[in-house]
Amino acid sequence: MAGDYGAREDSPECKVTIPPKRAILDDAMSILPVTAVRDPFKDFRGKRRREQIKLLIYSIFPIVEWIQQYSWKLFRDDIIAGLTIASLAVPQDIAYAKLAHLPAENGLYSSLLPPYVYSVFGSSRQLAIGPVAVVSLLLGELLNKEFKPYLDRKGIATDKASDKLGSFDPNPQYVYFAFLVTFLTGLIQLGLGLFRLGFIIEYMSHSVVVGFMAGAAVTIAGSQLKGLLGYTTYTPKSNIQSIINSIHEHTEQFKWQTFTLGMVFLTYLLIAKVLAKKNKKFFYFAATGPLVSVVLSAAFIKVAGIKRLHVKTVGRLPKGLPSSSFEHFDWDQTSRALKVAAITAFVALTEAVAIGRTFAIKNNYHIDGSREMTACGLMNIGSSLTSGYVTTGSFSRSAVNQTAGAKTTVSNIVMATVILFTLIFITPLFVNIPQ
Repeated sequence: MAGDYGAREDSPECKVTIPPKRAILDDAMSILPVTAVRDPFKDFRGKRRREQIKLLIYSIFPIVEWIQQYSWKLFRDDIIAGLTIASLAVPQDIAYAKLAHLPAENGLYSSLLPPYVYSVFGSSRQLAIGPVAVVSLLLGELLNKEFKPYLDRKGIATDKASDKLGSFDPNPQYVYFAFLVTFLTGLIQLGLGLFRLGFIIEYMSHSVVVGFMAGAAVTIAGSQLKGLLGYTTYTPKSNIQSIINSIHEHTEQFKWQTFTLGMVFLTYLLIAKVLAKKNKKFFYFAATGPLVSVVLSAAFIKVAGIKRLHVKTVGRLPKGLPSSSFEHFDWDQTSRALKVAAITAFVALTEAVAIGRTFAIKNNYHIDGSREMTACGLMNIGSSLTSGYVTTGSFSRSAVNQTAGAKTTVSNIVMATVILFTLIFITPLFVNIPQ
């Protein structure tokens, strides 16, 4: 026994050290052969023509593969999930459009065609599609550097949304430029997917993404203070110092009616969220909270009267389906739009792929990053042609979609169908929704 221990003492010592640091270019070149220049026909070789055609269809349209095993039980689960996320989508779409300095209806249009497109071409079963806060805020900041989003009462472009007399009209040039940016964003994403360049997303540091999301959350909260406090004059800048100064300089505009109404429903949403975390029975109470808040607040304003409450509302939204926006593309602005599109394309892709992978791991299946890029590209091209703006996977909606029991992308189809019904029949009722 002693000899054995002695042998161990004389044995060579082994150490695990940190591997040598490699340059980003070296990493990219090592990954490139198995991604971008991978043989696209590898999976088809050695198979019969009929099998090759089937594999080709499955690779382009993932829905064709799993729809063959679809059942009424799965459909029931997807309907429940789709209706649940639709109740969340309607108020979110209106709010996120405001973050992008776009009319409220453009937010709803963005949740119309893209979910249908993703349901056919996407591979994540729980990913819920639509406008998101981070991309909306980023898009609004970038577009504002190119064109002013509003027209004042003299028809002069400005970055201020209103004055003491009321809200300004949207600047058509700004809105049309947003459509062009969305179209180019889709083209960039589609190109990345077709050329299997999904590995590029891996080089966006997780800490950078987390920091950006945290900063965006603070900025979004600051931008919402205008509506909560009832201000008509507010800084267009997003930094904290400008927001604090703006609040301090215009205290005479504070409206206690607006603030009280906002705090009541904010408290309701927070209580619903806390209850849902403690007890799963309250999940639908929290999931439908935003829609319930919108309906109750609109009903209260209708009964009490807007003038007496001094509460600013969303106003009238156009009824019906969106018109084609292709005719409004100004191709002379392509170079300016590309600068914005390049940034929004990568940020939107990062969010969609990250969320998709998270839920894929949780539900024991695999998603193809390049296929997701292709789906995102196609749905944003579709969004740009139907008066929508940049869409991606929404974390809040996807989390609700997962908890509500979504099994396939049919939940997105259900959600989009509810949005379709809303646009055709319900939008006139939105006139009393408070901002």
